[in-house]
Amino acid sequence: MAAAVMLANPSVRAVDEPTLDSQVSEYLAAQSGHYSVTAVELGGASRSLHIDDSTQVDPASIFKLYYAGLAYEKLQQGKWSLATKLASNFSVQTCLKLMLSYSDNDCASDLRAKLGVNHINTRLQQLGLLNSHIVLDSHGKYLTKHTTTADVATYLQKLQTGELLDTTQTARFIKLLKGQVWRSRISSALQVGTQVASKSGQLLTQSGMIEGDSAIIFGPTSTYVLVVIGRSGAKSAAVRGVSDLVYRKWQGAVTVAATYPSAQLVTSQRTYLRTRPGGLILKTLPIGTAVSLQWSERGWLYVKVGTRKGYLYQSSVLLSNRYLRWGAL
Repeated sequence: MAAAVMLANPSVRAVDEPTLDSQVSEYLAAQSGHYSVTAVELGGASRSLHIDDSTQVDPASIFKLYYAGLAYEKLQQGKWSLATKLASNFSVQTCLKLMLSYSDNDCASDLRAKLGVNHINTRLQQLGLLNSHIVLDSHGKYLTKHTTTADVATYLQKLQTGELLDTTQTARFIKLLKGQVWRSRISSALQVGTQVASKSGQLLTQSGMIEGDSAIIFGPTSTYVLVVIGRSGAKSAAVRGVSDLVYRKWQGAVTVAATYPSAQLVTSQRTYLRTRPGGLILKTLPIGTAVSLQWSERGWLYVKVGTRKGYLYQSSVLLSNRYLRWGAL
């Protein structure tokens, strides 16, 4: 696995991190799977870390970042509104929340269809993300997608520094990323209370599991971007391990790590657990019931409540206090 420290920005000289570089490389060499890593410090010492980050990979749900950014661009241009309806009759506003915070695949498909694959691929190239694109089959149907950790890091850097969108759309985008429920990778390695705007990805393929995470980390001494994507049998624990190494080197010791319970959500009103979306009632859930999200299906959340599993509607839940407090009790 090749590793090299590169410039975070051509106009700013990056500080070499040979110790971190070797630490991360040695750590990943002992893990199952193959990993690409990009870390870029925004300000501070402008440090960066690059490991196999020009290799094109399937990033799983991390690619949804691109759909979201292009949707916010449409809002900024006045071509869409938050109330604009998608093919499913869900609004852009609702699908952005479900796609970014809960990783809803149906909403991602709706937004991709509304944007158009040609538009998505063209804009990614125009943004300088030259290794990022959607792949179509011989019939012009969606097949897969490719990107690199370097491209994702560049994209998140543009988002955080205001180069991607105006102030209003940037704030909306980052707010939903901060509402992320999947925090077992990058976020769980950080000092308790550290805020993170993230989008993770997980996908089982013929060559093994893809495990990845991408984040803007608002650390105590600097803000930085970290993107880790593993393939061919990758493990989420390895992604978390990289996050731990980068944080300790750039931000200092982790005295108390953030902990996030499996129940990410709580009911905000009396609601019902159902057999399927809109189906028979399995159980009545009082306000304040802790629920563990398993996946989202265009507004219906498949959850676990105690030993029972079923569906409830997305508008009936909120993030739990531990998630709102960034891992603090």
